[in-house]
Amino acid sequence: NGAFCFAMVCLYSKEGNSFEIATSLSPDEEAKLKINEMFKPLCEALDSDEVLHGTKLKDYCSDCPISQIFPDSEKFVTRLECRGKVHGLLAIARKNHVSPSEEEINLISQLANDLAFALNSMEDRRLRQNAEIEQKKLQDHLNQAQKLESIGRLAGGVAHDFNNFLNVILGYTEIAMEKVEADSELAKDLSEVLKAGKCSAEITRQLLAFARKLAIEPIMVDLNQAVKNAMKMLQRIIGENIIIQLDLAKEPCLIKIDPSQLDQILANLCVNAKDAISGTGKIAIKTSFSQIFKQNDVSGKSGDFVVLTVKDSGS
Repeated sequence: NGAFCFAMVCLYSKEGNSFEIATSLSPDEEAKLKINEMFKPLCEALDSDEVLHGTKLKDYCSDCPISQIFPDSEKFVTRLECRGKVHGLLAIARKNHVSPSEEEINLISQLANDLAFALNSMEDRRLRQNAEIEQKKLQDHLNQAQKLESIGRLAGGVAHDFNNFLNVILGYTEIAMEKVEADSELAKDLSEVLKAGKCSAEITRQLLAFARKLAIEPIMVDLNQAVKNAMKMLQRIIGENIIIQLDLAKEPCLIKIDPSQLDQILANLCVNAKDAISGTGKIAIKTSFSQIFKQNDVSGKSGDFVVLTVKDSGS
């Protein structure tokens, strides 16, 4: 009947702890303002099915845009709540100060209920869609992990067979070198064969380490040299768009560890660093020494320790 001149829906943002106009039915552009926390105490004061108007709004609406734009109008405010969740407020202005009828109040209350139900349905759908997206991501990660596990088993089997062949090649090469003169051309050629075979055996050992098909045999290892030896493998893993920078201690960093486990540690750290980098970037590998004393070490161990640090340029 044209009695109402303004309607506004203000949605509550928990992140910003404030209200913001979502839609306005007023032709006056000045009403489309950002609402600050003045609506928060009003929202908390309202019951879910209550429609405040007249003198009941006196303490709340002095700074409201409706009061500023329509100073002589009757105001109505009700909370948008559905299933115990508050989504915001519905604010309406009337052209005159005529007291509203019970039918009009019921109409406003029903409108608020319908809006709250719609907002709640939209929120439920958004949360459901986000959950489905997250579930798909997890399923993709699981599928990828299963593929990598299968590839790892295949690579481990191939590397195991190849390692057996290499042992035969290296053994016969050493026997042949014992039967020729040390300074002969044939001895030099056999030496190159032996060198290439040992390099191939090292690559095979790394494959077997990834497939976890090697027995653990801790030995004394220079961490600096181990990092240098693993550089080719690490660069293959992380790709050409990421640069690996080394900052190794000047003195040998001797530790007792299984070499295959050390390769696995370096690979895992570099893969994690790679995942944190978007596009191009850098991974810095540093070795150093540190002294730890009992009073600040929960393990109770003290003395000189070797420190391996892997840093990336990602966020």
